[in-house]
Amino acid sequence: MSIINEEELEGRIRELSNGVLRIRELIEKKMKEKDELRNELGKVREELSSVINQLNSKRSELARC
Repeated sequence: MSIINEEELEGRIRELSNGVLRIRELIEKKMKEKDELRNELGKVREELSSVINQLNSKRSELARC
């Protein structure tokens, strides 16, 4: 078993810290993308609901004729 000196340990800690930072940045980016997609989905749902309401209204009009 080899003994790792203090400099090697510090270097390894820096590498791991940088890796953690990169992962956090990726997570933040993906969370932002998820939020943007959720907002876009909400808009599409609103539009779809509006179209469905219009169709139902038209159907009611036609049924009265």
